[in-house]
Amino acid sequence: MSNPVNLYLSEMYKKVGFFANWLPGDPIDIGAIGVLTGGRFRQESSLGDLKIPFKENDSGFPQDLRYTSSSGVSVSTSEKVAVAATATAEVSIEFSQQGAFLFHASGLRKRQFEKRTVITRAVLDADAHGRWKKNWVLVDALHTADYATIIVSESSNAGVVLTAQVSGPVSVVSLTDPKLGLQVTSSQGRLVQVICAQKLRPLYQCVRLSGGWLPGSEKRLEARGANIASVGIRELLDS
Repeated sequence: MSNPVNLYLSEMYKKVGFFANWLPGDPIDIGAIGVLTGGRFRQESSLGDLKIPFKENDSGFPQDLRYTSSSGVSVSTSEKVAVAATATAEVSIEFSQQGAFLFHASGLRKRQFEKRTVITRAVLDADAHGRWKKNWVLVDALHTADYATIIVSESSNAGVVLTAQVSGPVSVVSLTDPKLGLQVTSSQGRLVQVICAQKLRPLYQCVRLSGGWLPGSEKRLEARGANIASVGIRELLDS
C-alpha cells in the first residue's frame, strides 16, 4: 500500500516543483541545515551555526495557489442561512483515497539566497575543513504564505465539514480568507489539517554537496567541478 504522505509530497512536487513541508505547520527557514527522513526535513544545524553569513530576497509578486489532488477529492458548498446579504456557508470536503489532499494558499511569496555562488563557496569551504556532514542538506529557497488551508487524508474514507460566514455567492468561498471565521464542525477518518493558518512555510527546496564520499567516512572525495546540487523528489521519498 502506498504511503499517503509520499503521495501528497509527490503530487505537490509534480505540480509546483517544490517539496511540500511535512507536517504542513512545521517551522523551516532559509539557511537551515539538516537531514531528510521519512519524507520530512529534520534540522540539525544552520548556516548561522557554521558562521556563514548570507542574505535572502523575496522573488516576484504574492500569488494565490489553489490545488487539489488529481483524484480522490470532492468539494461541495451549500448556503445554510441567509440574513441581510450575509450567509452561513457549509463547505464539505470528502476524500475517497489515501494521500488525497486540498492545498489553498494566499499571499504566497518565494524567498531565496542572494548571491548563491557565495554560499556555494562557503559550504565547500566548510566541507574542506571537516565541518559538513555527508548526509546534510541545505534549505536554499522556500515559499511563505499569508494564510493557508491544507488538508491531507491518511485514510481512504475521510472528510471534514467547515462553516464560514460569507457575503456573496457561496461558490467563491476562499478557504484562506480570515474574515470567514472558518470552523471545523465535523470530521471523520484520519486527516492532517491546517485551517486558515497564518505565516506558514508550506513549500521549500534544498541542495546537497555533489560528488562521492570515502566509504565509511565523512570525508568527500576530491573531484573537479565540486559543487552543490538540487535534491530531487525521489531522494526525499526514499529517505
